[in-house]
Amino acid sequence: MAEDQGNQEEKKFDFTGEGEAVEYITLPQAILLARRLARENDEGYKESFGWGGIVWTELRSETIGEDYYRVVLQFNRPQRGVLEAQTGEEEFLFDFTGILQDRQVLLWPEGLQMGEPERPPRTSGEEQEVAQAVTEKVSEVEEHFQQPEGDPEVYLQLASVAYGNQEYQEAIEHYTEAIQLDLNNAVAYYNRGLTYHRLGQNQRAIEDYDKAIQLDPNDALAYGSRGYAYGHLGESQRAIEEYDKAIQLDPYGSIAYYNRGYDYYNLGEHRRAIEDFDKAIQLDPNYAEAYANRGWAYHELGQASSAQQDWGKARSLGIK
Repeated sequence: MAEDQGNQEEKKFDFTGEGEAVEYITLPQAILLARRLARENDEGYKESFGWGGIVWTELRSETIGEDYYRVVLQFNRPQRGVLEAQTGEEEFLFDFTGILQDRQVLLWPEGLQMGEPERPPRTSGEEQEVAQAVTEKVSEVEEHFQQPEGDPEVYLQLASVAYGNQEYQEAIEHYTEAIQLDLNNAVAYYNRGLTYHRLGQNQRAIEDYDKAIQLDPNDALAYGSRGYAYGHLGESQRAIEEYDKAIQLDPYGSIAYYNRGYDYYNLGEHRRAIEDFDKAIQLDPNYAEAYANRGWAYHELGQASSAQQDWGKARSLGIK
């Protein structure tokens, strides 16, 4: 069975040639992430518009190709009877790991444009243009931020470029610079934690997730990622507790159910594992890894027919 579990471990992360399940988010999670980023970076709008607060609501969202999520949020003043002309729209583009690739205002409230916002322009809605060469992206960032040494948002963008190019140590350096400029930047701590995980430094990743959660206790992604790091350290029970919290905050995240099921499996609680794999599949009917590992759980319970059925479905979805 040790060999079988080794195969299971490999399947768990094989979304792409080198992807890992923990770092792939669903569209509902991308929407939550966009809202969090919007709330954490709206002080400039409030100051420029003279608004006492801003309400952010989802306007539309979609998956672009096989690599990106596009989320458009509407923003307006928190008051009744807001006219359409008094609302704005902002677009967020994430890759499937949850890293922000692009952000731009699509529509300014009538008469309230801020001029050129201190953000790099949208590269394109087309997938091939989003994946710009690293040097071009860095040039865009440096061109549109006049004082990068004093703006944490610049370092977040540079870190995103480095991370996307798998230059993880450089990404950590940029996230650290962003944190030094803004000690309360939950996004920077969270993303640095993801990057530490990529380097296999799970204890350091947990420390960053701790800080991100301290700053934003309602961040389901941070709880889920902290659980994943504990799982990599062999602490399955602690991982399950983290997934419990992530699911409580975001009951529509299939990955949290999948990973909790995986840790239940590791603890020998195969029926509970099946329940979580069931839920993951309900939320994402094409979740190949969930079918494969549910098959292993059925196999452990002696339910060979159900196991073969799940393995067949997993193979049809690309699991070898």
